[in-house]
Amino acid sequence: MNKILNKLCLVLLLFLSIIVLSGCDKTEKKTIDTNVIGTWEYSEEDIDATYVFEKNGTGSYTIAVGENSVVKEVEYYTKDNKFYINFDNDPDTFELEYKMVDDGIIIYDSQGTELLYKKK
Repeated sequence: MNKILNKLCLVLLLFLSIIVLSGCDKTEKKTIDTNVIGTWEYSEEDIDATYVFEKNGTGSYTIAVGENSVVKEVEYYTKDNKFYINFDNDPDTFELEYKMVDDGIIIYDSQGTELLYKKK
């Protein structure tokens, strides 16, 4: 149980560090790459994550570690193969680089690790 809680704390700390260290220009034109619209799932050991990107620039992010899960509402747009995302109406925007591949979408985490999300 402690291992699961430690992983959850690590994931949440990484998530918060992304938010704190990121920013974007609020005057940018907000576009949506239609290739990213849909539900995308990532799974590894006891970690499951899902992004839902709607065509209107809203969606959700769910992360579950073991039996613990967190759901965040998102507003997003894309530009130059990057997501610009706000979670739960937080005014801070952070960016995540992504690239489309044959079997899904690779989203790079805050440390540059490739996470392959597959379309549901």
